[in-house]
Amino acid sequence: MTAVRSTSVGTMTYETLSARARDGESGPDPAGLRVAVAFTTRQAVRHDGRGTGYRNEVLGLRVGAAVGSCAVEPGALDDDVVEECAGASVDRLLRHPLTPVRVAALDAYLMHVAPHTPAHGARPVTVPAGTSLEKSRARARAVVGLLDLPAGATVLVVGVVNSLLEALRARSLAYVPCDFKGGVTEWGETVVTDALAEAHRCDALLVSGMTLGNGTFEPLR
Repeated sequence: MTAVRSTSVGTMTYETLSARARDGESGPDPAGLRVAVAFTTRQAVRHDGRGTGYRNEVLGLRVGAAVGSCAVEPGALDDDVVEECAGASVDRLLRHPLTPVRVAALDAYLMHVAPHTPAHGARPVTVPAGTSLEKSRARARAVVGLLDLPAGATVLVVGVVNSLLEALRARSLAYVPCDFKGGVTEWGETVVTDALAEAHRCDALLVSGMTLGNGTFEPLR
């Protein structure tokens, strides 16, 4: 999801941000913008040297030069939904009954209004060439590098990515891995399933954008 900082007092919630977009308060009228391309990306991942793998599915919506996205559980979206999004106005999709569609439409709209460039507060990160695992680790180091925490602090990781856990371990940061799927991490640690029950004992939360699509982001925020 595109990062947007509120200039008003208080914190900008997802619903407030969406309402502002629908009302044209964040940029051009979304009724005048259409989705040119709608697609899903499905992938299965099993890196060399890792004992576990995973599957991803992401809905993507293109508006002009921008692409907005929302991760979903594999198989959660019918092909009819993707076809329905193609050619639809952004305004219509911001009001769609499916949360992932609304999230992807808002992401595309915000990216269209404020592209991810330094002029809009983005900080470029170059992911070097290499294997899929090397790239995964590079991304994880960049993300974990955003945490301003002393060694020994505890991070709640919502949406388990082993490379993120590895990067936290390298910085001597403790963590609580959390994911609806449960299971264990690459290092045999139990993955908890109730993020809110664990948040109180953590110094920071590192939360997957997938929480926007499944409706669990706001309680964590």
